[in-house]
Amino acid sequence: MGRNPFNTRSPMLELYKALIKSNEAVSKKSAPKQSKVKPLTAGEITGNLEKIIPESVIKAVNNFLRDRFRGNSVTIKQDELITEILKIDGSLDRTSIFEKKYLDFEPIFQKSGWNVKYDKPGYNESYAAYFEFSPKKKKDDQ
Repeated sequence: MGRNPFNTRSPMLELYKALIKSNEAVSKKSAPKQSKVKPLTAGEITGNLEKIIPESVIKAVNNFLRDRFRGNSVTIKQDELITEILKIDGSLDRTSIFEKKYLDFEPIFQKSGWNVKYDKPGYNESYAAYFEFSPKKKKDDQ
């Protein structure tokens, strides 16, 4: 008579059992776990820019506003702002400032009573990118 492939001592049976056990382990590992982490909302990010954008960026802008504002408006060239930021915080570099969008600080200053306009050259234009700050008009002044 031939051998029974499912004999309790059969190498085939042992291999089969090992494969089943391996599949069960993989299934347990890949099963989705209940996550306590919730996705961020856009409002949570834009409402917390003061915590996201480094103080050195705000300080740099404040330095220019303090030194240049005399009642009308202030223009700050992007390159000179970056230079000032790097002077204040040597741990930052130009690449990380752009990658982490640290120059997207307009909403912070708008909450503080400024109109902030950013302009950069378009196609076939050549001038330095800049921020222009002017005080918001009070409702009484309009």
